[in-house]
Amino acid sequence: MEMVAAAKLRRFEDLLTKARESAHFLEKLLKNLLRDVASYSHPLFEKKEATGKIALVVVTSDTGLCGTYNSNLLRAAAGFLKENEGKQVEIIPVGKNGLNFFRRAAGSERKIDISFAEIRLSNFESTVSKITEYVQKGFIDGRFEEVYLLYTQYISKSNYKPRVEKFLNLEKSTEKSMGAAGERAGYILEPSAERIFEELLPKFLLTKVRTMLLEAFLSEQLSRMVAMRQATDNAVEMIEDLTLLRNKLRQASITKELIEVVSGAKAAKR
Repeated sequence: MEMVAAAKLRRFEDLLTKARESAHFLEKLLKNLLRDVASYSHPLFEKKEATGKIALVVVTSDTGLCGTYNSNLLRAAAGFLKENEGKQVEIIPVGKNGLNFFRRAAGSERKIDISFAEIRLSNFESTVSKITEYVQKGFIDGRFEEVYLLYTQYISKSNYKPRVEKFLNLEKSTEKSMGAAGERAGYILEPSAERIFEELLPKFLLTKVRTMLLEAFLSEQLSRMVAMRQATDNAVEMIEDLTLLRNKLRQASITKELIEVVSGAKAAKR
């Protein structure tokens, strides 16, 4: 299982690198466009009135044997719910472990309206589209005041941790993102800024969800590799201890039999 996880890890690493590059490029492009069209407005940028309802997408694994991966995520989810105790939080589980946890949570009256599981490379893109479409429509329709993503962020092969990230509403460029001199990007926009934003914003949201899922899957395989390596080491250590114990017992039995034979021979001579 460690070897299988290592093979998947390499595959997801390549996909994540490309997804991060795409997300970075689109984010930079949008910020540059917003410098030139500061007056542009879109429902995804609007700060909704306090409806008291928040959406939280929680990405866990479909299977187990991955160490503390799921428990850390669910602990972070519990912390988020505690911080937003006065608000209604709609949980959107991605992965069977999260779905099963929130369904059987003691005393939980939280209804799961939609969930996503059994995600494979064959249905990966369709799942990304469904998640994005659901939260985007819920935000635009006013059902959600805000949308957050909770997933395991992949930092390096020795560092990955749960992260809560605000997904919607989108925030326009700040002074920090506009450069030292606040210079305009100077784009010539055709056919219009509105049409370009209408095309770019959905792609940007899809790219963010795609990157989030890839980071989660990569962290899952890394956690599984570590867990399986530890399990193997523990099994080897246990086998060595049991082998030593068996040899000791066998030696003790042989020694006892030799003593009995020698004692019997001495008794016969008398």
